[in-house]
Amino acid sequence: MDINLSSSGKKIIASGSFITFDKEPNIISLKKAKEKLSLNLIFKNKPAENRSINFSAEKNTLKNEVIVNIFLTNFNSVLPTSFTSPISIAKWDTGEEIYLQLSIKSINDKIKEIIYTIYEVEKK
Repeated sequence: MDINLSSSGKKIIASGSFITFDKEPNIISLKKAKEKLSLNLIFKNKPAENRSINFSAEKNTLKNEVIVNIFLTNFNSVLPTSFTSPISIAKWDTGEEIYLQLSIKSINDKIKEIIYTIYEVEKK
């Protein structure tokens, strides 16, 4: 049986949840044909700052892999916290854009409960 999911016309290519074992690394990896996309979730606690999300990306051409480091600052609430809408994080070489939605709940300083959905949007 094949199951296909979509939301607002956007194809859901991955969705799930996990509880972190310890701090890092927390990696979600996707593969499409010969391409690999790795999302590295990095949590930071900076009490003097507001909650924020920052990114950096690097390409390993030998492995045909893009690594997106997602820095999640002050996602430490015991109540689930999520983005206001899915965020664009990458594109496949074929042009489809990849979006990410996260919901994060802090169990303690090191352990997080993470619910994720990854969308693929066809190129226009």
